[in-house]
Amino acid sequence: VEATKVRDGYGVVWGVGSPRLLPELARLTNLRLVVVEPDATKVEAARRALQVAGLYGDRVAVHHGDPRSFHLPPY
Repeated sequence: VEATKVRDGYGVVWGVGSPRLLPELARLTNLRLVVVEPDATKVEAARRALQVAGLYGDRVAVHHGDPRSFHLPPY
């Protein structure tokens, strides 16, 4: 976040990463995060953790899919 200085708009995240990544991105920015994760277990765990934190749905969405073939809208 510091390197890019990007704080607003959309962010596409390929994979959920560490458990702290998505909550920190949401906390440090105003980005709407679209996350694509190929592992269904990680998708469910990330969704649950983000729901508990009150972050899922409004600004963060986690999708199950292959980052190489997942179709995103033309942002």
